[in-house]
Formats: sequence, structure tokens, C-alpha cells
Amino acid sequence: MKETKIDLIQLDSPPSKPGAKGEAAAPQEEKGAPKPRNIKILITLVVGFVLLGGGMGAALYLGWLSIPGFSLTKKNTVLSASASASAEIGPMVKMSPLIINLKEESGHHYIKASIVLEIGRKDWIEEVQSRVPLLTDLAILTLSDKRLEELKSSGAKENLKKELLMKVNQSLDSLKVKQIYFDEFLYQ
Repeated sequence: MKETKIDLIQLDSPPSKPGAKGEAAAPQEEKGAPKPRNIKILITLVVGFVLLGGGMGAALYLGWLSIPGFSLTKKNTVLSASASASAEIGPMVKMSPLIINLKEESGHHYIKASIVLEIGRKDWIEEVQSRVPLLTDLAILTLSDKRLEELKSSGAKENLKKELLMKVNQSLDSLKVKQIYFDEFLYQ
């Protein structure tokens, strides 16, 4: 095909500016290129995931967050003999449930409690079990001296456990009972 003068002018001329007279404006975006709005969303998502992942990693490392079976923090595995002995749960002796009238003028309030004693060593179990009637009497006397308002206050159960523990160990003449637990504690 023979080239005409018009074809040569179009080939030699520099590209014209969009919107020039007689020419249609070129599209600003190609079909395959992402839109600016999509790029902003993509950048926001990537930054969010990086910050979230970094925050989770820092929380794991600092010990604020734990995953069972996975930990980046190193725990001290060397424990002293006293710390390991106090961490172990000793043998238990459960006393019979007690129903006791509280110290009230009307006499309409009572408490129902089941007490469990944690013994320090296995060889002390028989001695403590032989003294359960003495310990039951001690618990009845201690609990019957309480008022309903005392038992409703915050921390009342913990204070009662400490008081009972002190009295029980005094009656046993040694620290044979490590801890006292309430298996049941109801008042009305």
C-alpha cells in the first residue's frame, strides 16, 4: 500500500495533548490497572495486618497473651524446695456437712458448710482423721459466733478460712493443715 502525505504527517508528529481539537481524550485508566480507591483499601489492609501481627507477636513475647502449649517466654524451672512443696496439693480430708444457726436474735438465719482440709503430709492423715470430731466442734463454735451481715461482706469467706485454719492448727499443735476449702457454703 502506498503511503500518503497525511499518513506520514501523523507518523512524524509528536503525540498531541488530550483534549486537543479534533481528537478524543485518551482514557485515564487502562482496564487492567487498579483504581486509586482499591489501592488505598489494599494498603490499609496490609498495614492493619502488619500492625495486628506485630502486636500479637509482642503480646506473646511479653507474656500478656498465652497460647496453650506455645510460649516464647522462658520460665524459671529451678524452684526451691519450699516453693515446690507449697505448689503441690496435699491429701484431703472432707468433714461432714454442717448446718449451724448464726448468732442472731431472731434465730432464723443459718449456714450450711462442707469443709475440706488439705493435709501437709500423707503420714499425718490418720492423726487428723482421728481428730475430726474435735475439728468439727471447733468449726461449729467458730461459725455459730458469726452474724449474717459478717458473712455477706466482701472477703468474709477468705477471712473465715484463715480464722479456721489458725484455730485448727492450734488445736493440732502443729501446722498439719495447709489449707481449708469450702466444698459447700450456703447461708440464709
